[in-house]
Order: sequence, then C-alpha cells, then structure tokens
Amino acid sequence: MKTDLYPNQGVLLDKLLEAGFYRMHQHVFTTDCTILNDDFFSLFWLRTDLSKIQFSKSQLKLQQLNKKFRVEISVLNLRQEVYDLFNEYRAAINFDHVNQLDDFITEENGINRFYSKEVCIYDHEKLIAFGLFDEGNESIAGIINFFDPAYKKYSLGKYLMFLKCQYAVSHQIKYYYPGYIAVGYPKFDYKIYPNIESVEILDSVQSIWFPYSTAILHALNKRFEIFLGINGN
Repeated sequence: MKTDLYPNQGVLLDKLLEAGFYRMHQHVFTTDCTILNDDFFSLFWLRTDLSKIQFSKSQLKLQQLNKKFRVEISVLNLRQEVYDLFNEYRAAINFDHVNQLDDFITEENGINRFYSKEVCIYDHEKLIAFGLFDEGNESIAGIINFFDPAYKKYSLGKYLMFLKCQYAVSHQIKYYYPGYIAVGYPKFDYKIYPNIESVEILDSVQSIWFPYSTAILHALNKRFEIFLGINGN
C-alpha cells in the first residue's frame, strides 16, 4: 500500500467532517438517507466532543478486562495478518459489510490518500482486533473496526472505539467522528459510545451541531419525514 495524501489533508478532512461528509473508499460523500434490508432509513451524522468526554465505570472496567492484551497504534500498514483477521470477521457477521478490505481502504492502484492510522490489539503475538482511523489536524474519523469472533466476550469493537478516543484526547484532538446513526436501525446505535453526554448530532439543514439526545434525533427525523411527505404530512 502506498500513500499519496490529498493537498492540505489535515485541514481538508476537518472541514469535510464538520460539514457532514465522510470517507467512502478513497472519496468523501454525504447523505441524509439510505436503504437497508429493503427498508428506507433517514441518517444523521454524529461526533464526539472530546473536551467533554468522561469515561464511565463500565468503560474503565472494559479497559481493565482487556489489560492483558497488547495495544499498538501506528501508521496504517496492511499486511497478511490483517487480511486474515478481516476474512474471519466477515465470515462470522450477519449484516451488510464490505467484502474485500482493499476495496474499502485503497484505490485500485493500492494508494491511500488519507493519513490513516491503525489500532492493533494482540493476544501475545496473535492479532485479535484491528481498527482504522483517518487523522486530520483537529479531528479523527473512525473508519472500520473488526475482531476475531472467538474473542467476542471482550467487546473488542467498543474497546477499539475507546482506544481511538483515548489516542485523540492524548494528542489534543477535538473531535472523534464515528459516522451516522439511523432512526429505527439499532445496529448503528453503538456509535454514541463511549460517552453519550459528549456526543453531538448534525442538523444538516442549518449546518449546526447539537448536543445529542433522543428528543433531538426524533425531531430531526420528524422534519425529514415531513419533507418527504411521509405519514400524510
């Protein structure tokens, strides 16, 4: 894998994330809706204000549970053990996901245009979990997490999110962007982790980030339904 960063990648990524754009493959996109399992869902972008984050007892307990594992954070380096782990994970899940890791991370020529870092969790010398994030000047975007299904009881997906936030806080980074949430599709609800009090939700019409709450989420969703003419309004 080769790196060929977009010009002013750090500032550019910060501005795009703030505006509700997100990485897909080697491009960025934004949307307010999607179709999942043949159903239509409205989508809303989230971010964590890391200046407000306070790790809870349950998160610190999760850290304690996983302290026997070794964590390494470094510049992205795709290699065979990562592909093998991804294939194990992909075979075990029961929801839509990319089929090939390269298709998700690089262009056809193997080039990555984002400044990406990896979070690797090892049980001795065995890679058991892998997370990828893109880093800007004042923000990081969580791109993908996967883990060995045999270690499911360790909640390694949540632990990877915890480690990304911990990294960002230690590097004076302001925001962590985990992607979007969908009303009525609870499989995305994990993205309000690790600390709901520090999560913000984007009102894409006004370009304003509000403190997250279910009331705000449903108000934004109701406005979107009215715009689409759903429920006879």
